[in-house]
Amino acid sequence: MSINKERINRLGVLILCLFTLGAFATTVPWTFANGVGGRRIILQLLSAASPFAVDLVFLILGMWGATRTFHFKQDIVPIWRQVFFYSVTLAILLIGFGLVPYHFDQLWSGFLPVVLDLDSNVTVGILLLLLSPFLNKGLKQLPLKLLHRLLFILALVLTIVPTITGYPSALPVIDFASNPFTWGVFLYLCGWTLKQHSDWYSAHKVVLRIIFWSMPLLAAIQLLFSDFVAPKIGFFVGITDNYNYLLTNSYSLLIFAWAFTFLALLRTYPVRGWRLAHFLNPTILFGLYLVTNHYLFKNYLWTNVLNGQTILEKDGPLHLLLKLVVVVAALYIGAYLLELFRQYLFRRFSANWHSLVPILFVSLLMAVVANLYMLLVNCSFDAYLTAWLLTSQFWIQLINLLLIELFFLTLLAIFNRVFVAGGIFSITIIVIAVANYLKIGARNEPIMPMDIYSINDLPAIMAMVNLGTVAAAIIGVLAVIVLMAWLERHFKTGKILKWKSRVTFLVITPLVYGFLIWKLPDYKNNFATQTKSPTNYVLKKLNFLPYPQAPVVHLRYNGEFMGILSMVRVKTMYKPSGYSEQSINRVVRKYEKEAQQINQTRKGTIGEQTVIYVLSESYANPNRVPGVTLSKNPAAYLDSIKKNNTSGLMDSYGYGGGTADIEFEALTSLSMDNFSASMTVPYTYVVPKVNHIPVITNLFQTKTAIHPYTPYLYNRTNVFKKFGFQKFYNTESSDKLTYTKQIGKSPYISDDSAYKQLLKQVNATNKGQFIQLSTMQNHTPWDSDYYHNTIKATGDLTSSSLKSVETYSQGLVYTDSALKMLMKHLKSEKKDVTVVWYGDHLPGAYTFKSENSAKMKKYDNKMHLTDYFIYSNHSKKNVSRKVVTPNMFTSMMLEQTNTRVSGYYALMTEILDHFPAAERNKLMNNEGQYISESKLTKKQKTLLHDYQLIQYDITASHNQYSYDKANKSFYSDKK
Repeated sequence: MSINKERINRLGVLILCLFTLGAFATTVPWTFANGVGGRRIILQLLSAASPFAVDLVFLILGMWGATRTFHFKQDIVPIWRQVFFYSVTLAILLIGFGLVPYHFDQLWSGFLPVVLDLDSNVTVGILLLLLSPFLNKGLKQLPLKLLHRLLFILALVLTIVPTITGYPSALPVIDFASNPFTWGVFLYLCGWTLKQHSDWYSAHKVVLRIIFWSMPLLAAIQLLFSDFVAPKIGFFVGITDNYNYLLTNSYSLLIFAWAFTFLALLRTYPVRGWRLAHFLNPTILFGLYLVTNHYLFKNYLWTNVLNGQTILEKDGPLHLLLKLVVVVAALYIGAYLLELFRQYLFRRFSANWHSLVPILFVSLLMAVVANLYMLLVNCSFDAYLTAWLLTSQFWIQLINLLLIELFFLTLLAIFNRVFVAGGIFSITIIVIAVANYLKIGARNEPIMPMDIYSINDLPAIMAMVNLGTVAAAIIGVLAVIVLMAWLERHFKTGKILKWKSRVTFLVITPLVYGFLIWKLPDYKNNFATQTKSPTNYVLKKLNFLPYPQAPVVHLRYNGEFMGILSMVRVKTMYKPSGYSEQSINRVVRKYEKEAQQINQTRKGTIGEQTVIYVLSESYANPNRVPGVTLSKNPAAYLDSIKKNNTSGLMDSYGYGGGTADIEFEALTSLSMDNFSASMTVPYTYVVPKVNHIPVITNLFQTKTAIHPYTPYLYNRTNVFKKFGFQKFYNTESSDKLTYTKQIGKSPYISDDSAYKQLLKQVNATNKGQFIQLSTMQNHTPWDSDYYHNTIKATGDLTSSSLKSVETYSQGLVYTDSALKMLMKHLKSEKKDVTVVWYGDHLPGAYTFKSENSAKMKKYDNKMHLTDYFIYSNHSKKNVSRKVVTPNMFTSMMLEQTNTRVSGYYALMTEILDHFPAAERNKLMNNEGQYISESKLTKKQKTLLHDYQLIQYDITASHNQYSYDKANKSFYSDKK
């Protein structure tokens, strides 16, 4: 906004006296500006100064725009840059120094001052600058006489009409008049006219003088009338009330006329001798306006810090005037110094933008955006949850910010090219965020360090995700590469860091990251159980909240980088108290005796029978989900089986995922609940490392696995080989599947085909055998065009979620039909066959319309209950247990078949008989309700400790005392 020096001097005298006062006046809450005498007059004049200052801004803007050719870079960018600087800087300073309470929305608002329209006048001013080329072109076509008439009509419509009619809803014109953009355009037009037709106004100086001097007189008359006369005349009572809330009224007309004529007279009567151009620069005064009108200054600082109500409410006229002078002077000096600092920073940044300090500033902004973006993704773009986490976990988020910044600086130290480092940084953040988005959507868990072991599973995983999202991510990555390559070539920044700085960053980052990787996994939620150390004390003060049993929650609470670093070093299991060779020998002897007691009434040997474990992918009746109603029951046949056989509900370790972990529990009888919360995939972290592990396959000579999908997910090929499976039928092995039909457009092999493959294996031998089948038909996604849906879902879910539930439920109908076929054949088998059938987890298809996170937490128990049953074709014995966990299945199956147990399965029988279901560090009773650990009896606590000792010995100890020669019979049936 460049005006020559002489004109700056003229306008400066006016603006310094009135604009500064008016800018200050906008912060004052005038609801208490009541009183009598001189104090009231001063307050009324001060209240009038605010619109006077705003009017001057738009009038001068119109004068300036009348002679300008619009250039975005020259006209808009500097103004927006100044607005952004004041908005962000003041927000950070006021919040950082504790002058105003911290809320995320307040801090975030500072970064979007125009978008959020924090100051309507600033927003309108920028819009007018954008529109100025079109306004100038149109206005030049109008003759002055017509222009004056239009402006006169606009003035009446925008001020007098609202004053008389009063209520904004009464006439459309009132809403029009109450719009700050409309008033800003009117003032801009007047300023434009004053500049373009200055000769005409110079020729009418007498008229201008009359108007100028009459305006204060008319204002005084109106003030007296509204205070003393109008309240006594009914018609005028409503009109005077309108002044309190209307944006423009008759006062506005008088103030505008005074400002307009004052500017016109200043142009015809130059004021000479002033040399205050430096101090009265419009840029500095605009900074003053931005300070006094900052959203935090107006809302908090005036009332809570300056105690402005006391300043203006209790003093007499003289004291009030003195305080106003002091406050206004202080505001001007503060704004002046802040503006000088801003200009200094900008000059330094412009001249040295490719040096370290500006790059640090820009990289910090990139880190802020990256941290916010990753947090939003981890919160499934729930803005309220994100805001709450940024507020409640402020210090942890700040640590994440510093870790992200260190990551960028390390890249800069490696490549020493700012755009190369920035490009790799951006690509990394995009990849992490998109991968999290896809995995959370599919399995309700984010990307974790252990996923690196599943890199071979990538083709199979990609087949399950939304390829459109993947394509968009790839396009985004390519765009970043192209942009950074162009920037590097265009600006040729060269090397940024000296070798000392590079070495410093390359040393500091690994040290910081390594320290956190080593320390974070050992920190627990319960601070009372922590080892007293400075690290744990600091983590407690920072509110670090480890929750690795639910990785997505863990990353939400602790941020992406802190969360990931805390999961790099996976601890298999915490050592139970008293673990030693002697304690293991004691437990082994104890349950070998228990096995002998149990086996007195059991005569059969399970290895002589056919036992089938069916893991039905994502199977759980949607009718149990609160707020969901289906037009028909998709599991009618399953329910009929459950009525007459051992059955109930299974408390699942996972929701929307965790199949391999649940399969591991069922096959080994080990519990995920005993492991460290950071250990989430035993197939990856436990099985490859241990020499011995108790698996149900050890009880059989013939054992076969069937999985109608790729074998590479969860390292199943190697795990099943170690588990002793002689054949593993899947889509990519040499053991070919015979039945591979799909239903409709579903990409997965149907349950009907899977069950036919199972029956083929049942008939492959007349000897005893074990068969593990893990189906795939009901796996995510559940596209609406997969099947011809016959089920309608309604309830408290989003529309997209309801569609997924409908497709998923239709899949359950097909599963029900296939199950009926399977059971028909098994019932007719002459040999003894027992089936353990269970759903591994609920599908990740449920998203509530509102408060999804809160409702998922509220219904957590119901969102982890799946169906199970155990059927024996030649046995009528049922095992009574309504709610179980997968590690109980083998002991239940052995009891139902009345077969002998080893010491290990005697321990598991005790767990079955006396211990509640336990998953995710939560205990569940037979009614499906959570219970407190404090409710456990002494016997239950002893039983749990024995179980933990054995599991630790198997999975986390290098000794495996329970497999010593002296204990070799613990895992086998000793007759």
